[in-house]
Amino acid sequence: MRLREQAPGGDSTLQWHSPANEPFRLSGFPWFAQDGKYRRLPVEPAVPIRVELDRLSNCTAGGQIRFRTDSAKLAVKVRLRAAASMNHMPATGQCGFDCYIDIDGRPRYHNTTKYNHRLTEYECLLVDANRREMRAITLYFPLYQG
Repeated sequence: MRLREQAPGGDSTLQWHSPANEPFRLSGFPWFAQDGKYRRLPVEPAVPIRVELDRLSNCTAGGQIRFRTDSAKLAVKVRLRAAASMNHMPATGQCGFDCYIDIDGRPRYHNTTKYNHRLTEYECLLVDANRREMRAITLYFPLYQG
């Protein structure tokens, strides 16, 4: 996943950033620095694990990216493991990111990625504000198709 925000100085162009780099704080993937994967267990665990557990460790539920920005615009570019396919859950829950912005020190829901649910790659503008101001952002990863 990559993040895109408005360039400094009011420039209307957007710049891509990796959430693996500062100032972004990635949580929920303890082995990301080791394996470079948005995964809840290491790619090669020290002990054998069941196939089912290994498959579920690719689900990104609980993962989040936190950062502060003064950008008026924020977009994400996402590549999923697979397209939405669950008949018991909306695709936005299975494959979408949720964006929260801190207001008065408390996170408030702002937006969810909207895209063609048959795709495995998408871009979505999550913040499109009228002006630049410092904001604390939290992006929550999809529950399943990380």
